[in-house]
Amino acid sequence: MSPAVGSISVLKNKVLSFKQGLLLQTVHELKSSFDWKGMMSAAISHTAIFRSILGSFEKNHHLNNNLPLNAGPCTFCAQCTFLEGEPCRFPDQALFSVEACGIDVMALEKTCGMPYYNGKNTVSYVGLILFNVDE
Repeated sequence: MSPAVGSISVLKNKVLSFKQGLLLQTVHELKSSFDWKGMMSAAISHTAIFRSILGSFEKNHHLNNNLPLNAGPCTFCAQCTFLEGEPCRFPDQALFSVEACGIDVMALEKTCGMPYYNGKNTVSYVGLILFNVDE
């Protein structure tokens, strides 16, 4: 069981219930391949971009039945209530990672024709919005 997101079998079934998806990637330059501060800053920037795209997507396409998956752990709250044994305060805002759902990001990007590696001294983050369009 993954912390705060549930078992992989439940997540897999949830992921497989969606027929369409929007895969996005942000690429950020770093001072060096060891630029941890740059990586963390890039993660914050990526999540802001992802949340903006998600909000626009939901508003403009009226697709509220979706599954937004981001890079890394949810960072919506400064202190996650899961760490205190409490339920999420903002379940409608919580994001969990693509990897937490058992999705191989490298294989997904390759299948979509998107590069996984974007050059020396860069870091790339991926987001995925899964949804169903009624026919």
